[in-house]
Amino acid sequence: MENGTALLFAVGVPIAFFIFSSFVALTWTAVAIYKVRKVTSQLTNQRGHSSLALLCIKLTCVFGLTWILGFLNSIVKAEATTYLFVIVNSLQGFFIFLTFVAKKRIIALLRGLEIIIMKVDRKTTTL
Repeated sequence: MENGTALLFAVGVPIAFFIFSSFVALTWTAVAIYKVRKVTSQLTNQRGHSSLALLCIKLTCVFGLTWILGFLNSIVKAEATTYLFVIVNSLQGFFIFLTFVAKKRIIALLRGLEIIIMKVDRKTTTL
């Protein structure tokens, strides 16, 4: 077996299977969210404020679909796709943090906690 073929079976096939499974799971999740939002909006006579497309974009990072860039990199073999793949995958945790943790409410709570800590610190230094 050639090195390229061995590499394809050892690395390419498992990653392709993972990407395909993630894509199926993302599609299934998006359809389920769409159905729930549709029923909810009919019951409450309200429209959802957040876009399903935006949610799917956020979930691509969680589902690991950024690895599609890795396959693109192996096909295109351009330095730009290599850098893009490395940068996007290395920042994956940061993207998840920004998307799901760094909300206005959480930031406001942390600022309030910071103010409380500063007040306690001032009281202990003046004693």
